[in-house]
Amino acid sequence: MSENENIFIVIAEFKNQSASVGALAGLEHWADTRKDIKLGAVGALRKEEGEISAEIVRKAGKSILVKGAMGLARSLLGPIALVGNVVGGLANSVFNKGDGEQQEVLQQLGKLLDAGSVALLMICSAGEENDYREQLEVMCGDVLLFEVPRELLDQAAAAVEAAEAEEEARKEAEKQAKKQAKQEKKDQ
Repeated sequence: MSENENIFIVIAEFKNQSASVGALAGLEHWADTRKDIKLGAVGALRKEEGEISAEIVRKAGKSILVKGAMGLARSLLGPIALVGNVVGGLANSVFNKGDGEQQEVLQQLGKLLDAGSVALLMICSAGEENDYREQLEVMCGDVLLFEVPRELLDQAAAAVEAAEAEEEARKEAEKQAKKQAKQEKKDQ
C-alpha cells in the first residue's frame, strides 16, 4: 500500500461468532491461493453490554491501520469511550458523503450487531476491493466498502493508539493508587 493512495475499509457482517470464524478461515485460504491478494490484519466488531467492542482477530501487516479503521467504524456504530472526539470527527468525514446513504448503512450494521452478529473489518488497496466483496459475499456476508484517504486512516490510527496508551496509563495510575492506599492502611 502506497502512503498516498486511498484505502478501502471492507466490513462484512456475519450472523454470529461461529460464522465469522469460518469466514475468516475461508478468507485466509482464498488469499493464500491468490498471488495478487495479500490479506493483512482483520478486526472483529461486536456489541457487548451495549458497547461496540473491537479486537484484532488476525495479526498481519499494518494492524494499526485496521485499529484505526475499527475506531472510525466504532465511533459511528455506538457509544464508546476510548476513541473520543478526534476519531469521531474523522469518521464523519469518511462516512458522511452528503447523501446519507452510507450513514444509513452503518446504522443498519449497528442494528445487526444488536442482534448478535459479528462484523469482520479489513483494509485493502484500491483495485482489490471488488475481489474482497465478491469473496465475502460468497461466504454469506453482507459487505460494505468505504474509500478512505490513507492520510485520514493514519490520523485515526494515531488517535486510537494515543487513546489506548492514555487508557493504559490511567489503569496503571489507579492500580498504583490502590496499592499505595493499601500500604498506608497497613502501616497505620
